[in-house]
Amino acid sequence: MKKILGYSILDSFGTAIYITAIVSFIHYCDKYRLIGDNLLTPIFFLMLFVFSASFTGFLVLGRPIMLYADGKKRDAVILFFSTIIMLLMIAIIVFLISSLIV
Repeated sequence: MKKILGYSILDSFGTAIYITAIVSFIHYCDKYRLIGDNLLTPIFFLMLFVFSASFTGFLVLGRPIMLYADGKKRDAVILFFSTIIMLLMIAIIVFLISSLIV
């Protein structure tokens, strides 16, 4: 059980760090006008969206799917929901911190 909770913490913080990096990238691209207003911009953002969905999907679902395939269904469900709960807790903490800053 400790190992499952460790994986959920690792996967949820990995997802949060990735999201923070992508949002920072988009923020600074907009701030410094690094991305132009042409046909390639929406193509880039759609490709980034597909990559992000795949990467975060792998972080959240990869290990639970492998556990489920190995016949460890209970562990897979516990890991999935604990990862989702950890992500929700991180989102709430970020929201509370942002509401204090503003």
